Amino acid sequence: MPQIKKTKSKAGRRGNNEGCIYQRENGSWCGQATIGYKTDGKLSRKTVYGKSRNEVAAKIANLTASVFTKGYTTVSSREETNFEVLCKEWFGLFVAPGLAGVTEENRRLMMKNHIFAAFGKLDIKHIDLPRLQRFFNSKVKAGLSADHIGKMKNLLNNFFKYAVQQHYVSENPISGVVIRKRSTVSIKGGKALRPEIREHVLGLVMENPVLKPIIFTFMLTGLRPQELIALEWENVNLDSKTISVTKAVNRTREFDIDGNVIAKGEAIGKTKTPKSVRTILMPDAAVDALRDW
Repeated sequence: MPQIKKTKSKAGRRGNNEGCIYQRENGSWCGQATIGYKTDGKLSRKTVYGKSRNEVAAKIANLTASVFTKGYTTVSSREETNFEVLCKEWFGLFVAPGLAGVTEENRRLMMKNHIFAAFGKLDIKHIDLPRLQRFFNSKVKAGLSADHIGKMKNLLNNFFKYAVQQHYVSENPISGVVIRKRSTVSIKGGKALRPEIREHVLGLVMENPVLKPIIFTFMLTGLRPQELIALEWENVNLDSKTISVTKAVNRTREFDIDGNVIAKGEAIGKTKTPKSVRTILMPDAAVDALRDW
């Protein structure tokens, strides 16, 4: 009767639904699981790491459970997945063409000094919710204004919406970010000049034939400086006591491929926003100053 060869089970053999798990040369463990397909039809796998086999198996089980719940994901087959490269491409194609020169410059500086400084070298898939939350917490702690932080969050939110559409990532990680409010000291009073100061300024320019119509119009109508400079007589109706705001002086900018400003200028163009096109009723003092001029 032939002898039956006894064998030992191999250490490290994976269990059901564990994907591919193996031990690395440095002693840590690594595993892979299929999470979907790339846009070119190839399998998309996610790699996880851990100090033990059980830790990696648990991570793969979570991935498998997510696939069962949400279904396979579609991932871009594009080889370039660097966050900064993709974000610059998106900004240049979809955002910059609709911005005024100064606004575009401010957004590019925001990306360069804050966003790319933190995430520029990372693969887009490695920018997750905890990393983003730590980033915004640090900006609040550093004392950045709520407006500046809000604009950064809005910029990143729009980019990740685009990234989801293009299958660079499966979901928008910034949607769960919470911006912590700083405690602020309330300051009483507005930014407008007090009546006594306003009258003092107006008194100083009463005898100046050039400054009088400029200062009176500026202070008594609430026009932005850029709108005031762009005014022409065709925008002024002294009979109806109105000013039609249709244009403004805009600072123009030219940028190189890296987003650095290489040329600056000024030109009369559109107002700051479409809502800035409006008709303003002038007080009699402003009408008289313009009529004298």
